[in-house]
Formats: sequence, structure tokens, C-alpha cells
Amino acid sequence: MFETTQSVEVSFSRAVPKTLFAAEGILRVEPCGDKWRVYTDDPDRVVKYLVSRAERESLGITSLTMSGPSLEEAFVHLTECP
Repeated sequence: MFETTQSVEVSFSRAVPKTLFAAEGILRVEPCGDKWRVYTDDPDRVVKYLVSRAERESLGITSLTMSGPSLEEAFVHLTECP
């Protein structure tokens, strides 16, 4: 079995700084239109963090989506030499 990175896409009711995503379990974060794409190997932890942080900052979460490994990661895993 191989480790894979998953992503969580989230958007808030107002603009947030990238520093909002400085937390354990977040590997990298990228803006994606009006959303943020957060890469992690522990999506459960990240979703719980985002909900908690939104509550503390009085932010509404307008969308939240989790995605599995990217096609690129799957391709690399399937084509790498043993």
C-alpha cells in the first residue's frame, strides 16, 4: 500500500490569509479561484481544524469538498519501478 496526498477544497464567507492554514497535517495550500486547496495526508484532522478555526474567526464555510489522490500520484505509483 502506498501513502497518498489528498486534498480538501474550502471557501469561506470572506477572504482569509494564507496564514490561516498554518497547522499540523497541512502539507501545502494553494489558492484556487475563490477557494483554497489544502493538501494533506490526514483529511479528517484538516477538516476538523478548518471547522474549528472558522468558528473562532467567525467565518462561514460556503463550500467544503474532499478529494482523493491525484491522477498524477496514481500514475507515478503504477509506473514506478519496484
